Amino acid sequence: FASLGLPGLSGFISEAFVFVGAFSSVTTRNIAIVSVLGIVFGAAYLLWSLQRMFLGTRKPDAAYDLEVGSDGHEHIHFHDWKGKLDLDGRELAMLVPLTVIIIILGIYPMPVIGLLTTSINKLVTVLSPVVLTTMN
Repeated sequence: FASLGLPGLSGFISEAFVFVGAFSSVTTRNIAIVSVLGIVFGAAYLLWSLQRMFLGTRKPDAAYDLEVGSDGHEHIHFHDWKGKLDLDGRELAMLVPLTVIIIILGIYPMPVIGLLTTSINKLVTVLSPVVLTTMN
């Protein structure tokens, strides 16, 4: 979900900075509007794909048993997945730190921004004469 650019996740702060900078200039405003539309369509496509993958209809040829429990809910038992875990320890060891980093950078991005500030300022001073001459 970080690729959606939702507030509180790591993809949001970078998109927010780019669009604030792009909307502040008259020449890049149209490009920013097209970019926002691209992000909206990308997010819609990602959510549509996730819906089809995880909330789609069951295939009739799948090897599973369907039983209704005492609570009235359906319980699906897949024959191919018996005795198999969905995540093993190695996958979980990779997933948990990445998820924590995504959430931490979404809530408090200043450590990374502080590391990049000097490089970005130097890049701006080098490129600003070039940008100004091409805009005139």
